[in-house]
Amino acid sequence: MQARPVITAEMGQALSDAVVGMTLPISIRWSKDNLDCHEVKKRTIPQNSLLHKNFKEIAEHFGDRTTTEVKGESHLRWGVPIRLRNEQWAWLWERATKGLSYEQLKAVCESGSFAISSGMDTRELKEYIDALQGEYLPMGVRLSVPEDRS
Repeated sequence: MQARPVITAEMGQALSDAVVGMTLPISIRWSKDNLDCHEVKKRTIPQNSLLHKNFKEIAEHFGDRTTTEVKGESHLRWGVPIRLRNEQWAWLWERATKGLSYEQLKAVCESGSFAISSGMDTRELKEYIDALQGEYLPMGVRLSVPEDRS
């Protein structure tokens, strides 16, 4: 990820030139003080496999929840906030889930209907996996942690 402040016309042109040379698709985010451009790479099969393996390992460690329940809880806790950064996805989520209880939201996340992790790019899924592992590894849950999670 590259964050670039754009203060002058020359800086804007330099950014434009950099964007033109990027491999599509790309993601551009901006705020008053910053602009973020990066190439978007769809999540990888190894990343997805690791995430689902971690769900299973967490469920087996505790023994009081299923893999699907861990998926629902994790998607709701870490996946949804990441996906809410996408305005179109956020618009759908907010309208479809308005007024639902926590258990109902968890069931929605368990169902796979909202492409939570499957709609993520490699950077977002790495962020999700890192958050999940950051929660459970200190609790003594033995999780698969390959050297390269990107």
